[in-house]
Amino acid sequence: MTTDAWARYRPTSAPARHLPIGAIAEWAAIAVLAAVVAVVVFEPFGAIRATVIRGSSMGEAMPLGAVAISVAKDGTAIEPGNVIGFRQQTGHVVFHRVVSITDEAAGRMAVTKGDANGAADPNPVSLEGEGARVVAYVPLLGYAVIALRSLEMVAGLAVAAMLAWLLADEAQTAARKLLPNRHQGRRFPGVR
Repeated sequence: MTTDAWARYRPTSAPARHLPIGAIAEWAAIAVLAAVVAVVVFEPFGAIRATVIRGSSMGEAMPLGAVAISVAKDGTAIEPGNVIGFRQQTGHVVFHRVVSITDEAAGRMAVTKGDANGAADPNPVSLEGEGARVVAYVPLLGYAVIALRSLEMVAGLAVAAMLAWLLADEAQTAARKLLPNRHQGRRFPGVR
């Protein structure tokens, strides 16, 4: 082959390497498990909090079953449009969007509203001191967090994982016995 022909027909880029679907699924499962463990174990510590959304008042902005990631913020840093977490008079933690902020005798107050609600919340929220502002959310992760916080669910998952591991080992052993060795008895042409 001449150099002109080689230049004409040589590959211009390296061949694309594809990851098998199993490897992608395995990495995704590890990432989700790591996130769930981080939420379950480390959530009570530090200025970053992860909270399971147990209501649908925020609609698609933060759907039911999501995990809201919030950071501690001084009340003076909260602005209209931010989603904040606050404790209602009933004791439940709620995440709603700040509609407006007013300065009153009691201090800085925020009027909040869930995106899916028709009207603003009846009681303004005090922005004095430190609060929580939502910076991100992870959809559906809350269901896994709730499951892992249940001792019975953790025990059930551990037993299921052990059974799956044993069954996979048994299936692999059975496959070795049933399938003939492909390399055994292979003959090459012209070799006796």
